[in-house]
Amino acid sequence: MKTKKCPDCNGTGKDGHDRCVPPNWYVCDRCNGTGKIGTIKIYAFMYNPMIEESVWATMSLHETRKGAEKAMKLHKSMKKKEWKRHDEWQRKEYGEDYKLLKTGSEFGRWEDWCIKEVEVLE
Repeated sequence: MKTKKCPDCNGTGKDGHDRCVPPNWYVCDRCNGTGKIGTIKIYAFMYNPMIEESVWATMSLHETRKGAEKAMKLHKSMKKKEWKRHDEWQRKEYGEDYKLLKTGSEFGRWEDWCIKEVEVLE
């Protein structure tokens, strides 16, 4: 049973730890060890690989929008490199027919990225 008061929010207990090695210290039930009371918001970086046929997938979760934007920028650059490699292969493989193949297939046309603010529930 948690008996000590949280020094951050005066909630129930920050006393003790579990039996793991190294131990995980218990945190306050009220502020979850953050010292902040109320709603907690996180940012989800989401990606849809095929907007016509697929659904959004959560790629990563972040405490800040800046962190989510950084992850999205990295993911987008990796996808662009992958697309360029595939594009170069198609140029070599199809030669003259390449132009017909690439109509409407510029980078990012059929995929999408976004950042969504999410409220964490208890």
